[in-house]
Amino acid sequence: MAITVNTVRPIAEWIGKRRIEIEWPGGTLEELIRYLHEKTGADIEREVKEADGSLAYVVTLNGEIQRSLSAPIQDGDEISFLLPIGGG
Repeated sequence: MAITVNTVRPIAEWIGKRRIEIEWPGGTLEELIRYLHEKTGADIEREVKEADGSLAYVVTLNGEIQRSLSAPIQDGDEISFLLPIGGG
């Protein structure tokens, strides 16, 4: 099955593009991060997750913000890794 992954720097630099389409065997967001690590050698998990396991990035699945990485990914899904923006 095919999925689309959208990223920002530095992840985009590690995988070579801001937007990639990949053949995905199926699994969760957590497994996708491991898959990208295997393909690029970059420690994407360390970048995306805080030491306590919370997410350092805003991760969306088909436009919906995910609070954990346990969500399953289906054929045609679009996943985005975005930097949180603070302000006030």
